[in-house]
Amino acid sequence: MDVINKLFLLVGEINQKIAAIEPSEFSKQLYEALHEKKIETFHILAEAINNQICILTEIEARLRNEYKEYLR
Repeated sequence: MDVINKLFLLVGEINQKIAAIEPSEFSKQLYEALHEKKIETFHILAEAINNQICILTEIEARLRNEYKEYLR
């Protein structure tokens, strides 16, 4: 979960940097680079969330099986 929180913070920081860019020719390149970094971060975030979901699903299945065994 720490990774997910850090990724959300990183997205927020990137958004702040994008909002603070002053218009210029260099700023267009900077904006594109930050936007690309933001997209990459969202992909990593999606993968991290998916991993957490898989872990929770596996834990749920194990607990259900253990509970069924307990009830026997």
